[in-house]
Amino acid sequence: PSSAASDVYKRQAAGGHVISTEGLDTGEWVLVDLGDAVVHIMQPAIRAYYKLEEIWGGKPVRMVLGGGRPARAEPEPEPEPEPEEDGNPFDDPAPDEDFQDEPPEDEEPPPEDDLPPEEEPEPAPPPPARGAPGKQSLTLVMANRDPYKMVTDVVTIGRGKTCEFVIESNRVSREHARILKEAGGFVLEDLNSSNGTFFGPNKEKVSRRPIRDGDEFTFGTEKVKFQVRK
Repeated sequence: PSSAASDVYKRQAAGGHVISTEGLDTGEWVLVDLGDAVVHIMQPAIRAYYKLEEIWGGKPVRMVLGGGRPARAEPEPEPEPEPEEDGNPFDDPAPDEDFQDEPPEDEEPPPEDDLPPEEEPEPAPPPPARGAPGKQSLTLVMANRDPYKMVTDVVTIGRGKTCEFVIESNRVSREHARILKEAGGFVLEDLNSSNGTFFGPNKEKVSRRPIRDGDEFTFGTEKVKFQVRK
């Protein structure tokens, strides 16, 4: 038997209690179970082969006890890498909320007084009143006298001296008719004259009639032509 087996036999002969043994058939590595302790007995080559100092330092070893050569220890698995934190560490840092763009020190904002004033839009002209004529003038033309241009809104025609347009004829009433300037133009009204007011060559009797350019009216027996100009 090997020297390991001899040691076991000597202990049994001395009255020592051995519960069980393993590896006596080869003698390279013998395990002796003494109850309170387990004794490993091995050849120096086996000790160097398994590097027991490293094994007892905390590295796991898997081996087969008994016949045959012990199994080669499997290498310790490499630790798994720690998971990376969310987000890319190389991303740009979040901008500071308190940071604000400021103009360079050598540039100053223009003062408010130097800013040009805003131009106000011109108001649109009011639309012309419906039916309102443009600026018109009225001229009365009578034979053997100068033309008379109307300059007021009302002109009275008659033989009375207070009339604006005087016709010296007994066939004409003191206040025979009048001319009114209205929004639509000019209107002629008879003032209940004795001999009447007539329009055109057909002598159409008139109580009220609009005046058009070139119209001819007869007051009693006196003819007056009217000119309307814009």
